[in-house]
Amino acid sequence: MSLKQLVIVLAALTTSSAFPQSPGSVSAPVAFEVASIKPSGPQSKRGSDGGPGSKDPTRYSFALASLLDLIVIAYHVDSFQVSSPAALDRQNFDLVARVPEGATMQQFRVMLQNLLAEGISIRNLAGILEKVGDNAAFTKNPDELSEHARKALGSQLTKPFQNENGGIRVITLDPRLEQQLTQGVRQSSTEMALIIEPKVARHVVEILTKFVQQMLSAGHQPVILCAPQLRLAFRRFFENTFSNLAVLSYAEIPSRMQIQNAAVIPNLVE
Repeated sequence: MSLKQLVIVLAALTTSSAFPQSPGSVSAPVAFEVASIKPSGPQSKRGSDGGPGSKDPTRYSFALASLLDLIVIAYHVDSFQVSSPAALDRQNFDLVARVPEGATMQQFRVMLQNLLAEGISIRNLAGILEKVGDNAAFTKNPDELSEHARKALGSQLTKPFQNENGGIRVITLDPRLEQQLTQGVRQSSTEMALIIEPKVARHVVEILTKFVQQMLSAGHQPVILCAPQLRLAFRRFFENTFSNLAVLSYAEIPSRMQIQNAAVIPNLVE
């Protein structure tokens, strides 16, 4: 089940006193060293144990956790604060994670929130956590780990945009423009951002507006395809202007899926 219907509610909660954050609270991001989640079995007994602040801070477990429980963990809210048109307690999971020494659960919440914000089903949390564990040795940046996790979810990410022939219609960037935008990606220890000249931003907005309108008029969901290292920064930079635009990376497209180029945003000619 997709959680996209919950995004507005959860976003409001994370910007309120329901989700208190102190300055620098995510300044040293970490990730689970190893984590697994699977459907609960007949031997599962409900309860959580361990984790930061407990007698066993490097091991966290939650048996018979419902979807609602996992949302509460991800957004650090109370269950009564979460509202959904669909039942959130129909299926249960057993979660076990090894937490790096001295770490908190907050960095995992950031990664999970990134994924929920783009409508990814929480039922894929097993794949997400596995991918995070694979890459945690190379980076502790929550944004980077989220992008690595998305690569494991390619078939789910692209399915909503497939046409009747199984292909996907996309807007792409001229290679020279894509390279210029990629050079503007700035990465700190906690996030990614895009820094570009105003004239370049205006050029992309002007051309992309036309292409998005054309795809919507034709009954297609607007999708732009770009390099993996650009995807998240591009989405964040333009999401307020193009709220109905999906941004995918080449790394998220299944190898056998046919890509149909609907339009190309040209390079800006001086």
